[in-house]
Amino acid sequence: MAGRRARSDNQVAALRGHLLATLKYAAGASRLALEAEFGQLGITPQQFLALVAIAENADISNAELARQGYVSAQSMNAIVGRLEAAGLIRRMPCPTGGRVLQTRITPAGQTMLDRASAHAYAIEKYVRDALGAEEFAALTRSLERFTETLARAETVSTTTRPWNAYLAEAEAEVAERPAP
Repeated sequence: MAGRRARSDNQVAALRGHLLATLKYAAGASRLALEAEFGQLGITPQQFLALVAIAENADISNAELARQGYVSAQSMNAIVGRLEAAGLIRRMPCPTGGRVLQTRITPAGQTMLDRASAHAYAIEKYVRDALGAEEFAALTRSLERFTETLARAETVSTTTRPWNAYLAEAEAEVAERPAP
């Protein structure tokens, strides 16, 4: 975490009550913890997530990996290329033809995934112990529901997002806030 700026007390206070900002900072803290752990193993959090998806979905395509990882196809292609160069996965043409490449984890990739998973679980256990098992379980359930709710919204037309009904009210609330 060296070189990363911590949030000031004023920034923290300004963000209290803003769920999306809190989630962004939680994701950032998680990413930093994972980067520190995975850096010891020579992989990135994005490569870890790709290995998880590949291990769980034999012959998964790059396009599907990108969708599951919330990254562009170009970004996933670079991630997969690095995993392949490291011998952690292998890609081969689909037997039905076409341009699609099937992706499979190699034995070395499975070993890396097992090692990286142990590091990720250690972070989770640390957080679970800090929060307590009940609060940790409730948080996990809430985040799963949150993700499902927004994932459902992605299937809606961009002009009729479900939260558009709340936009006028939110804009009015923001306009009423005193200037800093």
